[in-house]
Amino acid sequence: MVSAQSLENLALDSLVRWVDANLYDTDGQKVFRYAHLARYRAQQAGDAELLGDIHQHLATWHFSHSESENRDSIFYYDRQALEYYLKTDNLKKQASAYLHVGTNFAELQRYRQAQEYTLQGIRLLEEINDRPGLARAYADMCYVCREMGAHEDAIRYCEQSIATYKGVNRADDIVVPLLYLILAHTNNGQADIAITRANEAIALIEKNGGQEADPAGTLKAFGSRGRAYEALGQYDKALIDYTYAWNFAKSVVPEPYLADGYKGDIGNILRLQGKYAEAIPYLEANIQHASNHGLREMVWENYLQTGECYQKIGNLSKALDYLQTGWMLRDSMRHNRVTALDSELQIQYETEKREAIIAGQQQLIAQQKRVQWLTFGMLGLLALVAGVIFFAYRSNQRINRQLAKKNKENELLLKEIHHRVKNNLQVISSLLSLQSAQIQDDIVLDAMRESQNRVRSMALIHQKLYQGENLAAVEMRDYLSTLGESVLDSFGVDSDTVQVKTPMENIELDVDTAIPIGLIVNELVTNSMKYAFSGKRRGEIEISLRQASDDQLQLVVADSGGEDSPAAAAASAEQGTGFGSQLVQLLTMQLNGQLETRQERGRITILRFATNANKAA
Repeated sequence: MVSAQSLENLALDSLVRWVDANLYDTDGQKVFRYAHLARYRAQQAGDAELLGDIHQHLATWHFSHSESENRDSIFYYDRQALEYYLKTDNLKKQASAYLHVGTNFAELQRYRQAQEYTLQGIRLLEEINDRPGLARAYADMCYVCREMGAHEDAIRYCEQSIATYKGVNRADDIVVPLLYLILAHTNNGQADIAITRANEAIALIEKNGGQEADPAGTLKAFGSRGRAYEALGQYDKALIDYTYAWNFAKSVVPEPYLADGYKGDIGNILRLQGKYAEAIPYLEANIQHASNHGLREMVWENYLQTGECYQKIGNLSKALDYLQTGWMLRDSMRHNRVTALDSELQIQYETEKREAIIAGQQQLIAQQKRVQWLTFGMLGLLALVAGVIFFAYRSNQRINRQLAKKNKENELLLKEIHHRVKNNLQVISSLLSLQSAQIQDDIVLDAMRESQNRVRSMALIHQKLYQGENLAAVEMRDYLSTLGESVLDSFGVDSDTVQVKTPMENIELDVDTAIPIGLIVNELVTNSMKYAFSGKRRGEIEISLRQASDDQLQLVVADSGGEDSPAAAAASAEQGTGFGSQLVQLLTMQLNGQLETRQERGRITILRFATNANKAA
């Protein structure tokens, strides 16, 4: 066991190697903390290649740990790794980074970019003649094509990957393309071939050291073969494979959520066999697993299957609930996929095809006019007028499409800006957390924690902006509830001890108003936690924001600390003396508001400000 002191004293390159070697350690937070330490030191040293390595390790950490599972973070760190590698002469690492980013784009259903980045990785590997690297790159392109629904292309790239591995005497490495091939053949209506490929993969895994040596490959092989048996209607065999994959996952994977994902497959087979009551617990467990990890839309089929099972056993109320949710999620998934497929390449292709048709029509009209000019002069004139109107109409349509495309690009860019700002603020928060670990003085530690909470309140604003539909405004009820819970977490207090309530209607504010409001609430809730609920006192904090009049909003933050609580005694002594109190006063002035504080059952703070205060400020 390497001590914390030893890790901090390691040379930078040794620390990066330690992070790489421990990425899958069960103590994920420790690895994450020292990965960011290595990142900070690499930035200080200005070493672009080590910065690329550590960003790629951070992307891998987010991919492999259940406490993260953040696709945005995986994408962010892989993009950062590519940017740093491009500053070096290491073409092999550049190629690897392009392939990683291509896979990220495929998972985000941005297929044009997925193809571009994956093909760029393949070009670099061809330039340096890295045949083993090309074999893996072809497998990555197989994955991209499979996600796009281009199953024939996926099969072709996988076969190319297998042939390339064999050409460099690396036949033992064909497990990955074989695993991709299983689903590609199944999705292409070739389930019998998929089963043959799955048997090849299982045999090769046994030859290469057994299932314990390649648990991930084993799970994919049995799970994918089960999918092929299911497609052929061989439900008994499919159930055997799914059950084996589930039990094997529970025995080798420390995070149970990875094993729970197979419950949906088992439940569906039981449903297909007519065992509706037995199927329900498995299907509901997979739905819960997906909801817990932000994958709710991915299990819309399980909702419909569960609804069918409840219908069969006579529970029509639950059947209706599950069916309605399943239909809603299915429509959402289809809409997202159609939007993703409406890529720039598709638009360009359709535009070129239409222009070619129009050009052909123009040529035909010109020929007819030359032949029939004297006889059909009037018809030719009418055709010319019609042509002018038609071209004007087409031109307007093309301009409208270009404007719509530009708006989409601007919206995406704005979301990426908010995401980057959020990530940068989280980095600052992490640095403050790292610094706090070295501080013994309680006063200084409190100040660091309060600063970290202020940074989090601003980061949360940008997170809500890029996750929401409206990029110009923040929905305050959800934001204030999340902010309050975050402050409680920073004090190590759970919701059973102190409850945060937000009895208010949904209301949206622009970002220039939401940020000072968030900082004010952060300071007031922090003050309540420090004084009203010190010594593990129980109670509640109520946060509300409402429209007091047509042109005025009212924010209320109240705690139930009581008149005899430490907050009452500290109220007069602390009022206006600390930095937090001064910050609240300054932000109130910025909002052109009025602040009122009184002591009843607890401490109540009321802020009234004009709805157009942000413009006045």
